[in-house]
Parts: sequence; C-alpha cells; structure tokens
Amino acid sequence: MLAGLKQVYEEYVMEMFTKKPNLMAAVWRSVKEFDIDKNGFLFSSELESCFKEHFPAEMESKSLVFMFRKYSSEQDKNLINYRKLKS
Repeated sequence: MLAGLKQVYEEYVMEMFTKKPNLMAAVWRSVKEFDIDKNGFLFSSELESCFKEHFPAEMESKSLVFMFRKYSSEQDKNLINYRKLKS
C-alpha cells in the first residue's frame, strides 16, 4: 500500500486547499458520504480516497497515511477521527 508512495503531511494538504479552496468542501462532503454510520471515523484508505478523488494530480504517487495516524482511534489505529483532522 505505501511502497513507492511519497508521504505528505498537513502542510501539503493546506497548500492544496489554498490553491483550490472550492474543493475543500467537496472533500468533506465525500468524507461524510463514506461515513455511513455517522460515527466520525473512517478507515485511512477511505479517507485518503476522498482526497485523491478531488485532487488526483496533486495526490498521484502520494499518501496521507502517516499524517492520519495522529488522528487515529485509540481502540483501532486503522480508524481515523476525521472530525479532529478537519478542525
């Protein structure tokens, strides 16, 4: 999953949102659509796919998995609290 992908962090994401501010809302709408049970958590792969859907060129050969780790659930490190990420 991560082999050959460059890890990017908050600074990169903020730069993407700054360059294309209209897409920030689109990303968060996609996130909410993925969250079927509305518990505020998604798997990192689901969350990353929301970013890649709206920023395909910027996210090509890149991953946000390491950035997401600090927002992971204490019970399940694969679940990301996207509400904390958004704030």
